[in-house]
Amino acid sequence: MKYCSCNSAEDRTRDVILRFNPSEEYIVYGTGECYHFMKRFLGDLINIKFCIDKRASSGSYQIGKDKVFAPETLHNFIGNKIIIAANGAYYFEIRESLLKLGYSEELLCSAFEIATAWGMEYRKNIISMYVSFPILSACTLNCRGCIHYTDYHKKGFYLQKDEIKESIDLYFTCVDVVDQIQIFGGEPFLHRDLDEICLYISERYATRYHKMLVTTNGTIVPKVKVMENLSKCSNLVVSISDYSQTNEDRLSIDHLVELCGQAKVPYNINSNFYRSDSENLWFDCGNPNEKKEAIDVKSRFSNCALPGFGVFKNRYYYCPNSMFASITDIFPEGRDWLDLKRIAFLSRQERNAELLAWHLGFMKNGSLDFCSYCAGFGKWVNSNYIRAGEQL
Repeated sequence: MKYCSCNSAEDRTRDVILRFNPSEEYIVYGTGECYHFMKRFLGDLINIKFCIDKRASSGSYQIGKDKVFAPETLHNFIGNKIIIAANGAYYFEIRESLLKLGYSEELLCSAFEIATAWGMEYRKNIISMYVSFPILSACTLNCRGCIHYTDYHKKGFYLQKDEIKESIDLYFTCVDVVDQIQIFGGEPFLHRDLDEICLYISERYATRYHKMLVTTNGTIVPKVKVMENLSKCSNLVVSISDYSQTNEDRLSIDHLVELCGQAKVPYNINSNFYRSDSENLWFDCGNPNEKKEAIDVKSRFSNCALPGFGVFKNRYYYCPNSMFASITDIFPEGRDWLDLKRIAFLSRQERNAELLAWHLGFMKNGSLDFCSYCAGFGKWVNSNYIRAGEQL
């Protein structure tokens, strides 16, 4: 899904438009978040023949007007064009299975690419699947292998609400619609203005996002008033990371779930992190202060399965690992970000061109600066697993 080896984002987008356009019929592989993202923002343009999903192995089923069949069905349809509606490691798994089955690269396209290219061509919009807003670095846990490099921070941060609001406004000046907004830390429930920040996003931009996630480690039980305010936010979900296998005595998940129920705040509980093929495991990205062994960093970048995009103090980062390494001074010299203030003052055409290239992964040197210091996510670049939430 990253095309750092192509000539330009414009060329790639033009190629997608030529090969995949609304006049044709497509098989869609995957019926999870990416499928719903694509349907929400481009559903009237996409002519779906049928969908494929592993959950249909015991028999077909239907989602709205779309029929869903098992992957084995594809043997009868080699030659049809497929939109891979999956993200991260799921995308790479599906792509690999289709290539082995006999499909050519020309017949495959990701849902994210379709949304990016079609959004610009037919909606004149910059459409993104995900963005995160880190609001503080403080955390109640000190996990080995934390994706935010908690144990390596040279300086912490606690953003004031006005700083966060400025970044939110600049982001929505540049990006038209986004599927998921994630608010995280550290531990976001440690921020005294968390509920006000979420209310601000909801009141101003409810029509421009689908879901807002507040991601917590389940150690903090917020005040009733905080939960009452969160209940007023459009499509907000409290996403609880379940580290009970390593920290059961430190968690308050049951209490938090009870509070969510009382306030009528939707929630989910996760124990499968970043598609590590097994619950309660993380990928170990290694020491961010040490340059990794000499490898093809372009290949590491293009095959990394970590979901990206984050905003901190008006900087638009491509990768959350790089973002935290930069803002906590582990890797201050990195330039893996765009200046949203600069982008916001460009003409609409110039702004869209730059954001299009950024979203599709066209980096000047073919990778991010921080790729040389990170082992990456996903089994295509990293085979090192650690227990999720294990304390140092």
